[in-house]
Amino acid sequence: MGGTIKQTSYGLLNGYAALMPAGQIDSLALGTEVLHVSPDRRVRSYLDVASLVAQGGSTSIGTTGLPTTTYTGKGVTIAVVDSGVSDHDDLKTSSGSSRIRVRWSALSSGSSDDEYGHGTHVAGILGGTGLDSSTPYCFRRFRGMAPAVNIVSLKVLDSTGQGQVSDVLKALDWVVQNRTTYNIRIVNLSLGHPAFESCLTDPLCKAVEKLVATGTVVVVSAGNWGRLGYGSVTSPGISPSAITVGAMNDLNTLAVSDDVITTYSSRGPTWPDHILKPDLVAPGNRIVSLRREGSYLDQTYPANRLLAKEYTKDPKLIDKAGVYYELSGTSMAAPIVSGAAALMLEKEPKLNPATVKARLMKTAQKIGRDPYTFGAGYINVTGALGSTAVAVVAPSPHVYRNPLLSGQLAVEDTGALWGNTAVWGNTAVWGNTAVWGSSAVWGDTAIWGNSAVWGDTAIWGDTAIWGDTILTQGD
Repeated sequence: MGGTIKQTSYGLLNGYAALMPAGQIDSLALGTEVLHVSPDRRVRSYLDVASLVAQGGSTSIGTTGLPTTTYTGKGVTIAVVDSGVSDHDDLKTSSGSSRIRVRWSALSSGSSDDEYGHGTHVAGILGGTGLDSSTPYCFRRFRGMAPAVNIVSLKVLDSTGQGQVSDVLKALDWVVQNRTTYNIRIVNLSLGHPAFESCLTDPLCKAVEKLVATGTVVVVSAGNWGRLGYGSVTSPGISPSAITVGAMNDLNTLAVSDDVITTYSSRGPTWPDHILKPDLVAPGNRIVSLRREGSYLDQTYPANRLLAKEYTKDPKLIDKAGVYYELSGTSMAAPIVSGAAALMLEKEPKLNPATVKARLMKTAQKIGRDPYTFGAGYINVTGALGSTAVAVVAPSPHVYRNPLLSGQLAVEDTGALWGNTAVWGNTAVWGNTAVWGSSAVWGDTAIWGNSAVWGDTAIWGDTAIWGDTILTQGD
């Protein structure tokens, strides 16, 4: 048909990637051996650049219930599928060796290093030691969730933070092939694309579902399109078995009571499957983590660099730019959950992905009445580490029209879905104040999918959304 094969096969999918003339796609789709054809969509990181002086970092992480514990993620490896992860003092062991076990790139050109600056920041959130902010001169420390975790860097985003679905699929295949060698227990995906098709046919979602079935926890950012309203969670966050994470703003205080959802955090249910997402929320606003000096973000947004004087009184550094950087987005919330999962797996190495997800959701603090915004609540690491409940499977439930109450919505019972109503019932997971709403309140267009919301290039076209991925607010 005049096309060129890009990838002959995928271990997680019975398919291939190809470049084809647009006029031949219909003929291909009609082939008797072809079940489905999906575009090789662009994926982007989910960050929101804040330009104000940093106030987050360790304070933000502290509000999640990070316990005083001996658990550090030791022995657990997290695959960071992102723009690459660069060397940093905070990603080294106490003896000075790098905890980045492997650097791999799906891109045909360029190095495996982080040219964009996003992947290094994500890695610091889930696994930074805070070494460079822990000298005797320092008065603030920026420590990640699991400071002893090992990292596998799988680069799929280029120097501008863009990539292709086909490259993400290559990375997930790499995880399957190498997960035993490196003890990869968790995959962090702080990226995605708008949901244009069901999770049953979306290539990324199908790959995520199969990856979870191998025993790998997959944590995904929900997306930064919450300002568009309900039904804005992106792929692969629409995957039922993924742990999909929204972003909270802690307002720079230690108290959880004043925390609010960020305006950009994507809301469920998913389109077009009506799955209740996100699964939970975590701090994601103005998070301080590792700076990749000279990267695209570092050069384009220099105001996001922390000055050394903002965390140290060292006279040799006082007038210099520091080694930390501030970003916001659901991209920053996801690695907090990935790091928490690493602590859980260090404590109990035999936990399956379903139990990790179910414990995180059940123990989350019930902070709002809107599950389409907050999911099961605000991550509570202490509670998750203390939980003993076990789940066999933990797909996120579907939302549907209540057949008994006209115009009202209902949700599948998580107890029935997850195998134990007494342990995982809706009240236990979602709280007793959750309001499922009505079609009159939420509207068919937002929840049930309508071309006016999702199918129009005027909304999801390059100039409308993708050309403005780097937002200007951090709220």
